[in-house]
Amino acid sequence: MSTAREVSFEFFPPRTPAGRDKLRNTWRQLAELKPRFFSVTFGAGGSTREGTLDTVLAIRAEGHEAAPHLSCVASTRAEIAGQLERYRERGIRHLVALRGDVPSGIASSGEFRHADELVAFIRETTGDWFTIDVACYPEFHPQTRKADDEIRNFKKKVDAGANAAITQYFYNADAYWHFVDSCAVAGIDVPIRHAACSAATLLFGRTHLDLVRVGISLYGLWPSRETYVSLLERGKPTIELRPALCWKTRVAQVKTVPEGSYVGYGCTYRATRRSQIAVLPVGYHEGYDRGLSGVAHVLLRGRRAPVRGRVCMNLTMVDVTDVPEVELEDEVTLLGRQGGQRVTADDLAGWIGTISYEVVARIRPGLPRILVE
Repeated sequence: MSTAREVSFEFFPPRTPAGRDKLRNTWRQLAELKPRFFSVTFGAGGSTREGTLDTVLAIRAEGHEAAPHLSCVASTRAEIAGQLERYRERGIRHLVALRGDVPSGIASSGEFRHADELVAFIRETTGDWFTIDVACYPEFHPQTRKADDEIRNFKKKVDAGANAAITQYFYNADAYWHFVDSCAVAGIDVPIRHAACSAATLLFGRTHLDLVRVGISLYGLWPSRETYVSLLERGKPTIELRPALCWKTRVAQVKTVPEGSYVGYGCTYRATRRSQIAVLPVGYHEGYDRGLSGVAHVLLRGRRAPVRGRVCMNLTMVDVTDVPEVELEDEVTLLGRQGGQRVTADDLAGWIGTISYEVVARIRPGLPRILVE
Protein backbone atom coordinates (compact mmCIF):
# COMPACT_ATOMS: atom_id res chain seq x y z
CA MET A 1 0.00 0.00 0.00
CA SER A 2 1.33 3.44 -0.94
CA THR A 3 2.40 5.82 1.82
CA ALA A 4 2.34 8.89 -0.44
CA ARG A 5 -0.19 11.44 0.77
CA GLU A 6 -2.80 12.45 -1.77
CA VAL A 7 -6.11 14.27 -1.53
CA SER A 8 -9.45 14.24 -3.29
CA PHE A 9 -12.46 16.49 -2.91
CA GLU A 10 -16.11 15.51 -3.11
CA PHE A 11 -18.77 17.87 -4.47
CA PHE A 12 -22.55 17.84 -4.54
CA PRO A 13 -23.74 19.01 -7.99
CA PRO A 14 -25.12 22.56 -7.83
CA ARG A 15 -28.74 23.23 -8.73
CA THR A 16 -28.58 26.91 -9.76
CA PRO A 17 -26.43 29.05 -12.08
CA ALA A 18 -25.09 30.92 -9.05
CA GLY A 19 -24.21 27.61 -7.41
CA ARG A 20 -22.36 26.49 -10.52
CA ASP A 21 -20.33 29.70 -10.57
CA LYS A 22 -19.41 29.28 -6.91
CA LEU A 23 -18.42 25.66 -7.38
CA ARG A 24 -16.28 26.55 -10.40
CA ASN A 25 -14.38 29.11 -8.31
CA THR A 26 -14.01 26.51 -5.55
CA TRP A 27 -12.51 23.74 -7.68
CA ARG A 28 -10.14 26.21 -9.36
CA GLN A 29 -8.77 27.15 -5.95
CA LEU A 30 -8.63 23.54 -4.73
CA ALA A 31 -6.89 22.46 -7.94
CA GLU A 32 -3.79 24.29 -6.66
CA LEU A 33 -3.46 21.48 -4.09
CA LYS A 34 -3.13 19.01 -6.99
CA PRO A 35 -5.77 16.52 -5.84
CA ARG A 36 -5.75 13.04 -7.29
CA PHE A 37 -9.32 13.59 -8.41
CA PHE A 38 -12.58 15.37 -7.71
CA SER A 39 -15.69 13.23 -7.23
CA VAL A 40 -19.31 14.30 -7.69
CA THR A 41 -22.23 12.72 -5.85
CA PHE A 42 -25.19 11.09 -7.58
CA GLY A 43 -28.04 11.88 -5.18
CA ALA A 44 -30.42 9.39 -3.59
CA GLY A 45 -31.72 7.15 -6.34
CA GLY A 46 -29.82 9.16 -8.95
CA SER A 47 -31.77 12.32 -8.15
CA THR A 48 -28.89 14.54 -9.31
CA ARG A 49 -27.61 12.38 -12.19
CA GLU A 50 -27.76 15.07 -14.89
CA GLY A 51 -26.12 17.60 -12.60
CA THR A 52 -23.50 14.99 -11.71
CA LEU A 53 -22.52 14.46 -15.33
CA ASP A 54 -22.54 18.17 -16.17
CA THR A 55 -20.33 18.94 -13.18
CA VAL A 56 -17.86 16.16 -13.98
CA LEU A 57 -17.59 17.34 -17.60
CA ALA A 58 -17.04 20.95 -16.52
CA ILE A 59 -14.23 19.93 -14.17
CA ARG A 60 -12.64 17.68 -16.81
CA ALA A 61 -12.86 20.48 -19.39
CA GLU A 62 -10.40 22.44 -17.25
CA GLY A 63 -7.92 19.57 -17.24
CA HIS A 64 -8.69 17.95 -13.88
CA GLU A 65 -9.53 14.31 -13.15
CA ALA A 66 -13.16 13.91 -12.08
CA ALA A 67 -15.12 10.80 -11.14
CA PRO A 68 -18.90 10.62 -10.99
CA HIS A 69 -20.58 8.62 -8.25
CA LEU A 70 -22.94 5.97 -9.57
CA SER A 71 -25.50 4.47 -7.20
CA CYS A 72 -27.74 1.59 -8.19
CA VAL A 73 -30.53 1.56 -5.62
CA ALA A 74 -34.01 2.07 -7.11
CA SER A 75 -32.53 1.66 -10.62
CA THR A 76 -33.05 -0.90 -13.36
CA ARG A 77 -30.27 -2.60 -15.28
CA ALA A 78 -31.35 -0.69 -18.38
CA GLU A 79 -31.07 2.65 -16.57
CA ILE A 80 -27.59 1.87 -15.27
CA ALA A 81 -26.50 0.61 -18.70
CA GLY A 82 -27.69 3.87 -20.24
CA GLN A 83 -25.81 5.92 -17.67
CA LEU A 84 -22.62 3.93 -18.23
CA GLU A 85 -22.93 4.47 -21.98
CA ARG A 86 -23.28 8.22 -21.47
CA TYR A 87 -20.13 8.19 -19.37
CA ARG A 88 -18.24 6.16 -21.99
CA GLU A 89 -19.34 8.45 -24.82
CA ARG A 90 -17.79 11.36 -22.97
CA GLY A 91 -14.53 9.60 -22.22
CA ILE A 92 -15.09 9.17 -18.47
CA ARG A 93 -13.04 6.23 -17.17
CA HIS A 94 -13.22 6.55 -13.38
CA LEU A 95 -16.31 5.80 -11.25
CA VAL A 96 -17.22 5.61 -7.58
CA ALA A 97 -19.74 2.73 -7.50
CA LEU A 98 -22.14 2.67 -4.54
CA ARG A 99 -25.39 1.04 -3.54
CA GLY A 100 -26.79 4.36 -2.37
CA ASP A 101 -29.77 5.21 -0.19
CA VAL A 102 -33.38 4.54 -1.14
CA PRO A 103 -35.08 7.88 -1.87
CA SER A 104 -37.88 8.92 0.46
CA GLY A 105 -41.22 7.54 -0.66
CA ILE A 106 -39.73 4.79 -2.85
CA ALA A 107 -40.69 1.28 -1.76
CA SER A 108 -38.65 -0.77 -4.27
CA SER A 109 -34.87 -1.03 -4.22
CA GLY A 110 -34.80 -1.68 -7.97
CA GLU A 111 -32.97 -4.51 -9.73
CA PHE A 112 -29.77 -4.20 -7.67
CA ARG A 113 -29.64 -5.02 -3.97
CA HIS A 114 -25.96 -4.46 -3.21
CA ALA A 115 -22.95 -2.62 -4.60
CA ASP A 116 -21.14 -5.84 -5.60
CA GLU A 117 -23.98 -6.50 -8.05
CA LEU A 118 -23.44 -3.04 -9.52
CA VAL A 119 -19.68 -3.60 -9.86
CA ALA A 120 -20.27 -6.98 -11.54
CA PHE A 121 -22.75 -5.37 -13.95
CA ILE A 122 -20.29 -2.61 -14.85
CA ARG A 123 -17.61 -5.20 -15.65
CA GLU A 124 -20.11 -7.36 -17.55
CA THR A 125 -21.23 -4.49 -19.79
CA THR A 126 -18.07 -2.37 -20.12
CA GLY A 127 -15.15 -4.70 -19.41
CA ASP A 128 -12.08 -2.87 -18.12
CA TRP A 129 -13.11 0.53 -19.45
CA PHE A 130 -13.67 2.00 -15.97
CA THR A 131 -11.49 2.23 -12.89
CA ILE A 132 -13.98 1.47 -10.13
CA ASP A 133 -13.71 2.74 -6.58
CA VAL A 134 -16.09 1.35 -3.96
CA ALA A 135 -16.82 2.08 -0.31
CA CYS A 136 -15.68 0.05 2.69
CA TYR A 137 -16.61 0.41 6.34
CA PRO A 138 -14.03 -0.20 9.11
CA GLU A 139 -16.63 0.43 11.83
CA PHE A 140 -19.40 -1.42 9.99
CA HIS A 141 -22.10 -0.16 7.69
CA PRO A 142 -25.22 0.71 9.75
CA GLN A 143 -27.02 -2.26 8.21
CA THR A 144 -24.20 -4.77 8.81
CA ARG A 145 -24.72 -7.07 11.78
CA LYS A 146 -21.11 -8.09 12.55
CA ALA A 147 -17.51 -7.47 11.52
CA ASP A 148 -17.07 -10.69 9.55
CA ASP A 149 -20.04 -9.77 7.37
CA GLU A 150 -18.42 -6.42 6.58
CA ILE A 151 -15.24 -8.08 5.34
CA ARG A 152 -17.24 -10.60 3.28
CA ASN A 153 -19.31 -7.83 1.70
CA PHE A 154 -16.21 -5.85 0.83
CA LYS A 155 -14.54 -8.92 -0.68
CA LYS A 156 -17.58 -9.49 -2.88
CA LYS A 157 -17.08 -6.03 -4.37
CA VAL A 158 -13.38 -6.66 -4.92
CA ASP A 159 -14.02 -10.06 -6.47
CA ALA A 160 -16.63 -8.47 -8.74
CA GLY A 161 -13.97 -6.14 -10.14
CA ALA A 162 -13.42 -3.13 -7.87
CA ASN A 163 -9.99 -1.48 -8.20
CA ALA A 164 -9.81 0.48 -4.94
CA ALA A 165 -11.83 1.43 -1.89
CA ILE A 166 -12.56 4.63 -0.02
CA THR A 167 -13.33 4.19 3.67
CA GLN A 168 -16.47 5.49 5.31
CA TYR A 169 -18.09 5.50 8.77
CA PHE A 170 -15.31 5.36 11.30
CA TYR A 171 -13.82 7.53 14.01
CA ASN A 172 -11.41 5.12 15.70
CA ALA A 173 -8.04 4.74 13.99
CA ASP A 174 -7.53 1.34 15.65
CA ALA A 175 -10.70 0.14 13.93
CA TYR A 176 -9.18 1.10 10.60
CA TRP A 177 -5.94 -0.79 11.23
CA HIS A 178 -7.87 -3.85 12.39
CA PHE A 179 -9.95 -3.63 9.23
CA VAL A 180 -6.80 -3.45 7.06
CA ASP A 181 -5.35 -6.50 8.81
CA SER A 182 -8.61 -8.41 8.39
CA CYS A 183 -8.66 -7.56 4.70
CA ALA A 184 -5.14 -8.95 4.31
CA VAL A 185 -6.19 -12.20 5.97
CA ALA A 186 -9.17 -12.39 3.62
CA GLY A 187 -6.90 -11.92 0.58
CA ILE A 188 -8.10 -8.43 -0.26
CA ASP A 189 -5.19 -6.48 -1.73
CA VAL A 190 -6.75 -3.49 -3.51
CA PRO A 191 -5.69 -0.04 -2.30
CA ILE A 192 -7.77 1.17 0.63
CA ARG A 193 -7.72 4.98 0.59
CA HIS A 194 -8.49 6.23 4.06
CA ALA A 195 -11.00 9.08 4.06
CA ALA A 196 -9.41 10.94 7.00
CA CYS A 197 -11.64 13.77 8.17
CA SER A 198 -10.32 17.19 9.20
CA ALA A 199 -9.53 16.15 12.78
CA ALA A 200 -7.77 12.96 11.72
CA THR A 201 -5.81 14.85 9.06
CA LEU A 202 -4.59 17.33 11.66
CA LEU A 203 -3.93 14.89 14.51
CA PHE A 204 -3.17 11.40 13.25
CA GLY A 205 -0.50 11.25 10.58
CA ARG A 206 -0.68 7.48 10.28
CA THR A 207 -4.26 7.72 9.02
CA HIS A 208 -3.30 9.79 5.96
CA LEU A 209 -2.06 6.88 3.86
CA ASP A 210 -3.34 7.24 0.30
CA LEU A 211 -5.96 9.90 0.84
CA VAL A 212 -7.22 12.58 3.22
CA ARG A 213 -10.64 14.16 2.95
CA VAL A 214 -10.76 17.46 4.83
CA GLY A 215 -14.12 19.12 5.36
CA ILE A 216 -14.67 22.01 7.75
CA SER A 217 -10.94 22.77 8.03
CA LEU A 218 -10.97 23.55 4.32
CA TYR A 219 -13.02 26.60 5.33
CA GLY A 220 -10.50 27.58 8.00
CA LEU A 221 -12.51 26.31 10.97
CA TRP A 222 -11.38 23.89 13.66
CA PRO A 223 -13.36 20.63 13.80
CA SER A 224 -13.66 21.04 17.58
CA ARG A 225 -11.98 22.64 20.56
CA GLU A 226 -10.69 19.19 21.47
CA THR A 227 -8.85 18.99 18.15
CA TYR A 228 -7.14 22.30 18.79
CA VAL A 229 -6.27 21.39 22.39
CA SER A 230 -4.85 18.05 21.23
CA LEU A 231 -2.60 19.87 18.79
CA LEU A 232 -1.42 22.21 21.55
CA GLU A 233 -0.59 19.20 23.73
CA ARG A 234 1.63 17.94 20.91
CA GLY A 235 3.41 21.28 20.66
CA LYS A 236 2.56 24.44 18.76
CA PRO A 237 0.21 23.71 15.83
CA THR A 238 2.11 23.47 12.56
CA ILE A 239 -0.87 24.73 10.59
CA GLU A 240 -2.75 28.00 10.85
CA LEU A 241 -6.41 27.80 9.91
CA ARG A 242 -7.69 31.05 8.45
CA PRO A 243 -11.48 31.36 8.23
CA ALA A 244 -12.64 31.80 4.65
CA LEU A 245 -15.91 33.46 5.68
CA CYS A 246 -16.82 36.89 7.02
CA TRP A 247 -20.46 37.79 7.61
CA LYS A 248 -21.24 41.48 7.49
CA THR A 249 -24.20 43.86 7.50
CA ARG A 250 -24.69 47.62 7.80
CA VAL A 251 -26.34 49.97 10.29
CA ALA A 252 -29.93 50.63 9.22
CA GLN A 253 -30.92 53.04 11.98
CA VAL A 254 -29.49 54.73 15.10
CA LYS A 255 -31.82 55.66 17.96
CA THR A 256 -31.36 57.38 21.30
CA VAL A 257 -32.99 55.40 24.12
CA PRO A 258 -33.64 57.07 27.53
CA GLU A 259 -32.54 55.41 30.75
CA GLY A 260 -35.13 52.92 31.89
CA SER A 261 -36.57 52.29 28.42
CA TYR A 262 -37.01 48.78 27.08
CA VAL A 263 -35.45 47.45 23.90
CA GLY A 264 -36.98 44.73 21.72
CA TYR A 265 -39.79 42.23 22.02
CA GLY A 266 -40.79 41.00 25.47
CA CYS A 267 -39.03 43.86 27.30
CA THR A 268 -36.08 41.57 28.04
CA TYR A 269 -33.57 44.45 28.14
CA ARG A 270 -33.95 47.72 30.04
CA ALA A 271 -31.44 50.49 29.42
CA THR A 272 -29.40 51.30 32.54
CA ARG A 273 -28.33 54.65 31.09
CA ARG A 274 -29.16 56.94 28.18
CA SER A 275 -28.05 54.78 25.27
CA GLN A 276 -27.42 54.80 21.55
CA ILE A 277 -28.95 51.73 19.90
CA ALA A 278 -28.08 50.71 16.34
CA VAL A 279 -30.60 48.63 14.42
CA LEU A 280 -29.15 45.99 12.06
CA PRO A 281 -31.16 44.48 9.19
CA VAL A 282 -30.43 40.86 10.09
CA GLY A 283 -32.18 38.36 12.34
CA TYR A 284 -32.96 34.70 12.81
CA HIS A 285 -34.53 34.52 9.33
CA GLU A 286 -31.06 35.20 7.94
CA GLY A 287 -29.48 32.68 10.30
CA TYR A 288 -28.44 34.98 13.16
CA ASP A 289 -29.74 32.75 15.93
CA ARG A 290 -32.35 34.01 18.40
CA GLY A 291 -30.27 32.43 21.14
CA LEU A 292 -27.72 35.21 20.63
CA SER A 293 -30.18 37.64 22.25
CA GLY A 294 -28.47 39.51 25.06
CA VAL A 295 -25.26 37.45 24.97
CA ALA A 296 -23.49 38.10 21.65
CA HIS A 297 -21.69 41.14 20.38
CA VAL A 298 -20.84 42.48 16.94
CA LEU A 299 -17.93 44.57 15.68
CA LEU A 300 -18.46 48.16 14.63
CA ARG A 301 -15.72 50.73 13.98
CA GLY A 302 -13.23 48.25 15.45
CA ARG A 303 -15.06 47.94 18.76
CA ARG A 304 -17.44 45.44 20.32
CA ALA A 305 -21.13 46.32 20.51
CA PRO A 306 -23.32 44.02 22.62
CA VAL A 307 -26.65 42.69 21.36
CA ARG A 308 -29.52 44.21 23.39
CA GLY A 309 -32.96 42.66 23.66
CA ARG A 310 -34.18 39.79 21.54
CA VAL A 311 -32.93 39.02 18.07
CA CYS A 312 -35.97 39.53 15.83
CA MET A 313 -36.91 37.82 12.59
CA ASN A 314 -35.15 40.42 10.42
CA LEU A 315 -33.67 42.89 12.91
CA THR A 316 -31.09 42.93 15.70
CA MET A 317 -30.39 45.80 18.09
CA VAL A 318 -26.90 46.52 19.43
CA ASP A 319 -25.66 49.02 22.00
CA VAL A 320 -23.24 51.53 20.40
CA THR A 321 -23.14 54.00 23.27
CA ASP A 322 -19.40 53.39 23.70
CA VAL A 323 -18.67 53.32 19.97
CA PRO A 324 -18.03 56.89 18.81
CA GLU A 325 -19.65 58.53 15.77
CA VAL A 326 -21.71 55.61 14.54
CA GLU A 327 -23.54 56.50 11.34
CA LEU A 328 -26.05 54.96 8.96
CA GLU A 329 -24.52 52.44 6.56
CA ASP A 330 -21.51 51.81 8.82
CA GLU A 331 -20.15 48.30 8.22
CA VAL A 332 -20.92 45.81 10.98
CA THR A 333 -19.14 42.46 11.33
CA LEU A 334 -21.28 39.66 12.70
CA LEU A 335 -18.65 36.98 12.07
CA GLY A 336 -15.02 37.71 11.28
CA ARG A 337 -12.40 40.38 11.97
CA GLN A 338 -12.62 44.14 12.22
CA GLY A 339 -9.66 46.17 13.36
CA GLY A 340 -7.95 44.27 16.17
CA GLN A 341 -11.13 42.48 17.23
CA ARG A 342 -12.78 39.31 15.95
CA VAL A 343 -15.89 37.19 16.42
CA THR A 344 -15.39 33.56 15.46
CA ALA A 345 -17.83 30.82 14.50
CA ASP A 346 -16.77 29.09 17.71
CA ASP A 347 -17.72 32.22 19.67
CA LEU A 348 -21.20 32.25 18.17
CA ALA A 349 -21.52 28.49 18.70
CA GLY A 350 -20.50 28.81 22.34
CA TRP A 351 -23.04 31.54 23.00
CA ILE A 352 -25.93 29.42 21.70
CA GLY A 353 -24.70 25.99 22.82
CA THR A 354 -24.00 24.39 19.45
CA ILE A 355 -21.07 23.79 17.07
CA SER A 356 -19.45 25.98 14.45
CA TYR A 357 -20.71 23.68 11.69
CA GLU A 358 -24.30 24.68 12.48
CA VAL A 359 -23.49 28.38 12.75
CA VAL A 360 -22.07 28.66 9.24
CA ALA A 361 -24.47 26.15 7.67
CA ARG A 362 -27.50 28.14 8.84
CA ILE A 363 -26.53 31.42 7.18
CA ARG A 364 -29.38 31.93 4.74
CA PRO A 365 -28.46 30.74 1.22
CA GLY A 366 -30.19 33.73 -0.37
CA LEU A 367 -27.82 36.27 1.20
CA PRO A 368 -25.31 37.73 -1.30
CA ARG A 369 -21.90 36.02 -1.31
CA ILE A 370 -18.93 38.08 -2.42
CA LEU A 371 -15.77 36.25 -3.44
CA VAL A 372 -12.67 38.14 -2.31
CA GLU A 373 -9.52 37.17 -4.17
